[in-house]
Amino acid sequence: MPNFVAPRHASPVVRAAALLSLAPALLLAVPTLAAETPAPVAAGDALSAPTAPATDKKPTAKKAPPKKAPAVKAADGAVETPETSKAAAMILRPILERLVVENHRIAAAQASKEAADASLRKSKAGWYGDVTVTASVGRESQRNPSPTPPTSGATRDAQVSLRQPLLDFGRIGGDIEKATLAQQQAEATLRDVTQEVLLDGLTALVNVGRTRQVVEFSEQSLRNIERQTGLEESRVELGGGYATDVLQSKSQLAGARARLVRARGAHVAAVNKYRAVFHSEPPARIGPFGPRASALPANLDEAVAQARARNIQIEIAGLGADIAKAEVRRVRGTELAPRVEAVAELSNRRNVGGVMGTKGDQTYKVAVTMPFNLGLAPLHSIDAAQASARAAQSQLDERRMTLDEQVGNAWQNLDTARETAIFFENQARISAEFLRLAREERQQGRRSLIDVLSGETSLFNAQADAASAQGDVTIATLTLLRTAGLLDISVAE
Repeated sequence: MPNFVAPRHASPVVRAAALLSLAPALLLAVPTLAAETPAPVAAGDALSAPTAPATDKKPTAKKAPPKKAPAVKAADGAVETPETSKAAAMILRPILERLVVENHRIAAAQASKEAADASLRKSKAGWYGDVTVTASVGRESQRNPSPTPPTSGATRDAQVSLRQPLLDFGRIGGDIEKATLAQQQAEATLRDVTQEVLLDGLTALVNVGRTRQVVEFSEQSLRNIERQTGLEESRVELGGGYATDVLQSKSQLAGARARLVRARGAHVAAVNKYRAVFHSEPPARIGPFGPRASALPANLDEAVAQARARNIQIEIAGLGADIAKAEVRRVRGTELAPRVEAVAELSNRRNVGGVMGTKGDQTYKVAVTMPFNLGLAPLHSIDAAQASARAAQSQLDERRMTLDEQVGNAWQNLDTARETAIFFENQARISAEFLRLAREERQQGRRSLIDVLSGETSLFNAQADAASAQGDVTIATLTLLRTAGLLDISVAE
């Protein structure tokens, strides 16, 4: 654009000549701005790189490209070709594998499972006998009553005792049953924590991708409004514009700067969340991704049925109820039933107890032990165990009742996100068409630059909303899979 400004004291003829010299540059500025306005967001591009800029060049005839595999509608509504899906999986799967290996919550759950495995082995060892070995060496002096003479000398004492359980009426069996259920519960908890971490990681990836794209849209919008504002100021200085248009343009410029600040803040928060989950920086590019269509239930009824069968939290609660019932049986066997053991004792003593010389003893017997507290403590222990079992069963029933609600809400959120994404995509297409017509009318002198500016701002906002809505679809899909117990690392395949 010519850098020529007529002095304010110039004559009307000079001002008119300067305005005529500036008019071609103003008209050329409109297609220049058009080249910087991105095309509407297509479904599935919410996490991809910025859309390629559009041009005002007329399309030229080209040879038909070779046929490629048709685009596939992903589970989140994103249109993905096999090439883009494979590229996204190549980037995404190593990230998720590293997350599963390095995450502290998963490591803690794994350690808890290992502890449960060790407790089970300890409980099974209860059926093996206990061997006790006692040995002592010393000197003993003993004064005996008359007429027995006193004794004195070096002593040695060695004893070996073996106690082998024969019957325990549920004590050891209850311990083993309880430890087995606890081991299964720890394994289920590990799977539950893994799914929760995967959901957090994938959600962080989605948020980083979509906030990054919203920042790019906001930056493009700001640059465009700044250029428009400069053009309007030049027109006013040359006497051909309106001061109100400049003020309105500056008002929109302030709004665009506020949107950019807000978008950058949301992106920083998304990056911080990613760092907290992955302990690393986010990748430079996050392509579109989403679970396979076959991984999703076909309808709400199927989703509820799969959740009832595979929801891990229901499984954990059910195992908790079984553990409480096993504890009742264990307490009954421990508190109210005798313990029958086979006992074998061997001893070898020398100069012990005033008996000089070596003495050997061997004892084999069956012992029955039946402790009983006079304050009826065993009955109170059984009452406490039964109350705990009833509480665990009530919690399981309540969780089963709320599961249907959770699945229904997750399914509705997915439907809402899909419909919202479609509307925002339509809005972006309509805004793009309006902007194209407004530019044509601007060249014909039937619209002001402010009209074009408003159309461009609406297009940028619609594109940002569409990108964010596609991210909501992906997150809602992952949340549904998590609720139904179907989320795993295969989403990257």
